[in-house]
Amino acid sequence: MASPLSFSVREIDVRVGEAWTRMPFRYGNACLTAVPLLHLELVAEAGPTPSPTVRGVAADCLPPRWFDKDPLKDFRANVDDQLAAIEIAREVYLAVASDQSPASVHELWLRAFPEVITRCAEQRGLNRLTASFGSSLVERAAIDAACRAVRSLSGALKDLIGLERRALNLDDQEREPDRPLDYIPLAERVKRYMQRDGDPDGKVVPLHGPEGDGAT
Repeated sequence: MASPLSFSVREIDVRVGEAWTRMPFRYGNACLTAVPLLHLELVAEAGPTPSPTVRGVAADCLPPRWFDKDPLKDFRANVDDQLAAIEIAREVYLAVASDQSPASVHELWLRAFPEVITRCAEQRGLNRLTASFGSSLVERAAIDAACRAVRSLSGALKDLIGLERRALNLDDQEREPDRPLDYIPLAERVKRYMQRDGDPDGKVVPLHGPEGDGAT
């Protein structure tokens, strides 16, 4: 098992663009034809690694009625709430990084996440799902930075992020308490979800890509 990578977050940059759907995307009482697309870039100092300064990126769309179903809020209000959650997360993670010693990705999350939830609720009245979405953009970029630091796309799977299973209440009888999360092929994950949702056969139909590349 690899040792958790310790790094300090120095910069977090957020940019927003626009994207359009190929066809209307309907979910609940919302119909999406265009949506803001947010990109977040994180700069950190990691060590000891071949690249002391590393960058991690994350991106996601900001859809209406996805995290907050309040019928009194329109598309603009939903987007404003998500942007506010991301900005609060940005401020908290940078503050935690500057005030405390370098930490693994998971330790950084343990320090920052509760404060993100609290500030989002107190400053904007945001629910936990919206607040968690704001934090998740920074988390994803931090994991990406950790993997790039060791030049490995599977770094997180090798416990480089310092995942502590006990802190997440993930322990079960089938796993050792400190064993990192196992890699599960996409087709197997889809099968498990289908079986969980009532399909005993869990049949998986390939959509594209050569057999065996996980593109199902």
